[in-house]
Amino acid sequence: MTFSEAKEAILKDLGYPTVNVELTDDQIKRCISFALSRINGDFVKKNKVALLLIPGKQSYPFPYEPYRVTYIPDPPSDVAELLPTCQPVSISSVVRLREWAEMAERVYGTDPDWEWEDGVLYISPPPNSSSVCTVEYSTPYTLEEIEQGSEIGELFLLLAGAKARRILRAVRGKFSGVPSPGGSVQLDADVLLEEAREAEEEYRRRVNGSKFCGFFTTG
Repeated sequence: MTFSEAKEAILKDLGYPTVNVELTDDQIKRCISFALSRINGDFVKKNKVALLLIPGKQSYPFPYEPYRVTYIPDPPSDVAELLPTCQPVSISSVVRLREWAEMAERVYGTDPDWEWEDGVLYISPPPNSSSVCTVEYSTPYTLEEIEQGSEIGELFLLLAGAKARRILRAVRGKFSGVPSPGGSVQLDADVLLEEAREAEEEYRRRVNGSKFCGFFTTG
């Protein structure tokens, strides 16, 4: 989802273009930031990659801090050819690699001594022969990774819409009852607050009712 798509969805939910919505781009960005923060606090996006190990080599560049590393010795030659040296590769992008890794983890996999520091993964002791390790790690969702129409996308828009209503309530609340030529103007600040609370409650209900973890494999 792009910023423009998120903005359009938020404003449309508030009645735009039929109704004028007094929100700036900076305020829309606050809504998006708030929703992403909550999403990343409630859900875990898991990643899993395979890394080809070189005999005698102990350290490997790896940008994310892992939470699990599994050592698998002596991969077959056709599997080893799928793995660029010292580079992580998406398991899901290659069916053969995925099937082998799942089987090999169960049958041959062991937990090596490993450490991650400053973007480098250290395996101890270094392997004596060509080997593979699968590395599991989590990363936060970004706006671009959230798809409209998906479950996580619907939850994101619930939160962003709730935040937008609270901001819009604060804006309109300042002018409630302001005298005008036709009498005092009554705006919907209280209605917006109630709708925000309802959206937040709907988010909590859906999260508690169907807690899930997003699972991604990336390279």
